[in-house]
Order: sequence, then structure tokens, then C-alpha cells
Amino acid sequence: MSDIKQEYIPPLPISDDEDGNEAFSSSNLGAAGPSHIGNEAAATNNTGQQQTAAAPSTDVRGNQTAPAPSGNRGNRDREYITLKLKNQDGDVIKFRVKYTTMDALMKKYAERTNLERGILRFLIDGERVDYDSTPKSLEMEEGNEIQVFQQVFGGQ
Repeated sequence: MSDIKQEYIPPLPISDDEDGNEAFSSSNLGAAGPSHIGNEAAATNNTGQQQTAAAPSTDVRGNQTAPAPSGNRGNRDREYITLKLKNQDGDVIKFRVKYTTMDALMKKYAERTNLERGILRFLIDGERVDYDSTPKSLEMEEGNEIQVFQQVFGGQ
């Protein structure tokens, strides 16, 4: 096995899916820690032929996870979830995201709406969403809605 070299292939940049939803991962946003979900390593044997093998994935904390499925579109769809973010005016923005921390989604929403992330509050069923939670830890499903409110200061 010493005659096989593995090479890191970086994740793809931000793109839109066929429904016009923005697809991104924390690695596209410059968030702390790499997101290697869905990456593959290209290996070359001593005859110069290139082989492709699934690289081990790591989560945000650096823990190794099982390799992401590769191949047909059905497997790629399982890597993403589409979530709706609805503001207090009733405007909805859909995001197609990987199963990374909600921090990445919150940053992207703030950027897209030209608001500071610090004044935004994200709620699911009235409960505030933590930055380090994930769609999986929140038991979210395709198309779930997150309410977004701006913090109100002052008052008499």
C-alpha cells in the first residue's frame, strides 16, 4: 500500500441547486474548521493510473466520520437539507445546506439580508437555536421552517 499516494481535493464553491436554492457548507463560508463531507481523495498507483476512493470525513470538531456517499444524485441529496428561514415580516428565504452547524446558516442568512448576525435570533417552535447545533441534533426534516427575529433594543 506504500505505492499509492493520496491527494486532497478541496470542496466545491457555493452553488445553486436546480430549484434556485443556495447550497453551501461551512468550508465555503470561511468558518472555523474544515468541512470534508463529500470530498474524495484521488490516488495514483505506481503505473500512473488514477484511482478514486472516498476520503474519510471529519466533523467540525475534527472527529472522523464515515465516508460520504458518492455517485448518483440520490446519494448527494442525502448530504443536504433544504430549510426555510422566515423573518418577522413573513419573507421566506430557502437555503440548501449540508449537515454542519447552524452557525454557518446563521452567518449566510445575515450576509444575504445585510444584517448583523448579533442582532438576529433564530427560533424553532419557539425555542432559540444554538450556534453549535446541527439540523440532525435538532431533528430537522426537509423543508422545516426557522423563524428569524431582530433583537429590539430600548423601550419606555
